[in-house]
Amino acid sequence: MDPCVLSKVMKNQRELKLTNSSLIATNLIDAYKATNYVVESNPTFTLNIGKRSESLARFYAIENIQTACFITAYNPYSVLLTPPHNVARQADLLSDIASLKLKSIYGYGQGKDTDWKEPSVLILGISSDECTRLAIKHEQNALIWCDETATPKLVLTR
Repeated sequence: MDPCVLSKVMKNQRELKLTNSSLIATNLIDAYKATNYVVESNPTFTLNIGKRSESLARFYAIENIQTACFITAYNPYSVLLTPPHNVARQADLLSDIASLKLKSIYGYGQGKDTDWKEPSVLILGISSDECTRLAIKHEQNALIWCDETATPKLVLTR
């Protein structure tokens, strides 16, 4: 995405958040909040919105970091794509993460009351702005931001 367009989109996103409005349907936001975000580390642990994760806090200490972001490139703006398209999009995201020289761990989002499962990644030591840039570039409605408190927060991008 053109850097000027990206900057304008990010500015618009901040304005939307300030007015407490969003282009995302309420039921979709509720689904994001109810999702289990599974990190496939050793041992595996689950992130839930608004609940401090002791496992993530321990992980922060081991990795000597204070932030992380859980994100996917699958199903842009929650529009279902074919598996080959999603795999290609996720590969692009992983390439972007590698170019930033950041560590990441595979994971997935899983609905609590459905069979739905979406491959994702936990990016370690990333800034909030950089994570937002990735989410916007990869056309995601939201990301899961984890600051130094190790409490996952849902951040809307539209």
